[in-house]
Amino acid sequence: MCLGGLAFLYKPELSVKTRKALFFVGFFGLILSVLLVSEAAQWPSNITIIPAFATFVILLANYNFTPASNKVLSILGLSSYSIYLWHWPIYVLMFRYYGELSIQQTLNGIFASIVLGWVSYNFVENNFRTLRFRFINIAGLALVCALGVGFAALAFIKNGFPAYSHFSKAVVLADSEALNREPRKAECLVDNLAASPHCIYGDPEGELALIVFGDSHASAMVTAVAQSLPDTSHLVFVAKAGCPSISQGDLGRKNSQACLDFVNRELSRIQRDYPKVPIMVINRWSYYLYGEAGERKLNLTKQQFLAKEKLLANGLHSTWCGLVNERRVIFVTPTPEFDGNVPKAVAKSLAFGSVMPSVSLEDYQNRNRVVIDSINALHEQCGVDVLYTKDYLCGEEYCDAQLSSRPLYFDDNHLSEFGNRALTSAFEGLFIRHR
Repeated sequence: MCLGGLAFLYKPELSVKTRKALFFVGFFGLILSVLLVSEAAQWPSNITIIPAFATFVILLANYNFTPASNKVLSILGLSSYSIYLWHWPIYVLMFRYYGELSIQQTLNGIFASIVLGWVSYNFVENNFRTLRFRFINIAGLALVCALGVGFAALAFIKNGFPAYSHFSKAVVLADSEALNREPRKAECLVDNLAASPHCIYGDPEGELALIVFGDSHASAMVTAVAQSLPDTSHLVFVAKAGCPSISQGDLGRKNSQACLDFVNRELSRIQRDYPKVPIMVINRWSYYLYGEAGERKLNLTKQQFLAKEKLLANGLHSTWCGLVNERRVIFVTPTPEFDGNVPKAVAKSLAFGSVMPSVSLEDYQNRNRVVIDSINALHEQCGVDVLYTKDYLCGEEYCDAQLSSRPLYFDDNHLSEFGNRALTSAFEGLFIRHR
């Protein structure tokens, strides 16, 4: 903000050539910011100097760059501050409703910010710019400000500050579980065409004890697996979001070929670089067959579902049975899935006394029967080991979404960093039995 004020007040006499040079310095500074700033960066921090200074240089240059003068970019530029103001509440609302946003949801949020920003600029900002300060206008503006301050004061008197303070600690803890995710997810879980970075968890100087292979569910469990490893050992993590861990078989997903390429490439690399090292396979298998849980199931015919189920069973067998001859292969069965955001549901239940979210054991078994049968077939035919998550996450009738009023999941299907500890003893048992 200080740099913006300085750019407005300080208007040096510069030649066109100097203005042009300054403009491109600032422009490439913004491009550099896009490349350097990631989810892992703290904000604000030293990294913020780059985009702030780059913007300051562009404003200082005041250079009329012809490609930036077209009508669409001019509209975006004029509405930019309103777009900036709108994007944050839109993001917060979408995150509260959906949890982690998909690419499509992110694009929808960007579009909504642009539309609302344009509306605000044209019907609020411009009207205030041309507003004549007559008594009636000043009185109306003062009334609006007084009402805003009054409502804010009433909210403060009633609820205190910050906004969370009128909820119990249990409600706040439950709601905050949505943020309790694997801290290295952005670094280690592949979500594009890139190769896996083969992140190491545990003691990097110790023995390589395990490879964890899978999708985002593997990412949600990897820290619990690492915690259960023998001392002075480590694991290598290889996973791609939204990809079933099979080397053949198109399950009808848009990224099927990219997933097949990833699995084949990474398994070849594992065969070459990590011979005889055990592999643990963790996937959200039923999602690839049926889509989301509950009412969001894929709209396919019975024959289409049967064809996908056969493809998955064949893909599992062809991908993993051959590896059992040279290394131990461990399959983790799917975790329960819920029809809605778990932290939000648990927080609401604690705040308003509604029923805690859960899924019946029968529903869990019905959704995952085909997958678990296929994994059991791998155990019987090929000798893979199996860890059954329901033994640790489900009771006799229900699979609860919380433990002692704290959510086990950070959205509707991924275990949180608290929830995955429910499986630590199971992972430890796998290693103890095999010593």
